Amino acid sequence: MHGIEWELRFLKEMVAMPTVAGDDDAYRRMEKFLVSACRRLGGKVKVIDPMRDGKSKVPKPNIIADFDYGKDKTVVLNCHYDVVPSGDGWRSNPFRMLTKSGKVYGRGTCDDKGPLALSVGLVREMNSAKRRNYNIRLMLTCDEEVGSELGLKYVIGRTRVKDIDLAIVMDAHRVPIAGCSGVVQGRFMIKGLQWHAGEDWRGRNAILDGMRFIGAMQGFKRIRARHLSRLELSETDAPYRKVFGRFNITKVKSGHAPNVMPGEFEATFDMRLIPEEDPDAAIGELKRYVKKVENRTGIKVPFEITMKSSGYSTDLKNGLVRKFIKADNASKAYGTWGGLDGRFFAEKRIPTIAYGIPLGNSTDHAANEYVVLKDMQKAKETLVRFAMG
Repeated sequence: MHGIEWELRFLKEMVAMPTVAGDDDAYRRMEKFLVSACRRLGGKVKVIDPMRDGKSKVPKPNIIADFDYGKDKTVVLNCHYDVVPSGDGWRSNPFRMLTKSGKVYGRGTCDDKGPLALSVGLVREMNSAKRRNYNIRLMLTCDEEVGSELGLKYVIGRTRVKDIDLAIVMDAHRVPIAGCSGVVQGRFMIKGLQWHAGEDWRGRNAILDGMRFIGAMQGFKRIRARHLSRLELSETDAPYRKVFGRFNITKVKSGHAPNVMPGEFEATFDMRLIPEEDPDAAIGELKRYVKKVENRTGIKVPFEITMKSSGYSTDLKNGLVRKFIKADNASKAYGTWGGLDGRFFAEKRIPTIAYGIPLGNSTDHAANEYVVLKDMQKAKETLVRFAMG
């Protein structure tokens, strides 16, 4: 068994850096720390920073480290070092790692500094191993928690990718993930006629129209659920075994004052696609349903799309994908309900698996974020079997 003592020391140093997007000093400290660590391990290191390219006013360092073992195939391990804000409710300092009762607490221990520590630790193990199956490229990126525009997406657009045979996105998953959901977000805008609330017969209350419309859109939620992926969900409490389409109204806004009948109503929405689904086809389905609601209710509902991204579904017959699933002692790979940075690799037709450290009973963005030590050990053993077994 390969121990994780080195990885825990490495993780402790990273947790102490509050790398929330916007903390320029912490980003710079992390850059220095990771570059130094990769060079000590013999990596050929470069930093891709949009600020140095004139694309950002603040530092956004992304670290790329190549470890060439003279093999025919190259595997990428991608991790992000940024974290969400600590928030309230912590029982200990979120930026001082605490080990207690078989768990390691701290912001980022699960998402995503724990997996990052394992990835760097794997290279350390490989440097002294007799058998190495692949060359390793570490892509240690920023800004995943705020969309990755200046993180992995930026890196892949400005570095070579044709030599990558498999990308492993190390990001807090307890089973191998071979596909993720696409996302479409937007907003509906309903017009009424603003008037004094005491003379309601003269105006048209946009809130009432908005509520009728939202109620009618629950039927679209059922239509979206009919879209089923070939990939199963790993979550056992989901209403379906396979990844399914989803639609939700997520925010509403209307009104100015208690005595003013509102003339505008705005509702934002989040639509999740199955991994195999085309975002434009899903948007077309939404447009057709909204048109039906308009005809039925007499309410005009213009809307705009504010964000769309594709999911992806990796070929499960790919040899390296099968080897990774076997290394994890898993019977299959799964799909996930959320979006993943793996989509940027998949867009380049690179086979992609997501993996990480099991979440236990915690959640990655919650207070008192933690990983279980034995789960961290299991994840390391999977990586070792895959890369050196």
